[in-house]
Amino acid sequence: MDGGAGGSTGGGADGAANGGTGGSAVFSYSVTLNGTQEGLSVTGTGTATVMLNQTTGAVTVTGSFTGLTGAATAAHIHGLATPPATAAVLLTLTPTAATAGTLMGSGTLNSTDVTGMIAGMTYLNIHTAANPAGEIRGDINAQGAP
Repeated sequence: MDGGAGGSTGGGADGAANGGTGGSAVFSYSVTLNGTQEGLSVTGTGTATVMLNQTTGAVTVTGSFTGLTGAATAAHIHGLATPPATAAVLLTLTPTAATAGTLMGSGTLNSTDVTGMIAGMTYLNIHTAANPAGEIRGDINAQGAP
């Protein structure tokens, strides 16, 4: 695979892949969220970093968002589906219950979902009362192997 748009592999300062606990491969994804990816005409936007340990399945998400139509009510990583299809929740995240704020969360994916994330078949989204299926979305793009 080649490097996808919106991110890079690795956690080192030079962007190179590095090993986490036990020397395992760690992927770092930079995700841009917007309404267009949800098929909506809204002005909200966001950014997030998704860290995936390929060996253990550990995932950590940190990010921020602004301009939602109402307070964030939920946020998730969904998969497995190719963009722009929708899919089931894989990991529940915690957003600030406001129109702007942060989102964060962590958990563990099974091996099938790890493979799917690496293949670009997962996405983040933030939900609001006005858009309960998701107001802004960011596809976790396929990235080069570490």
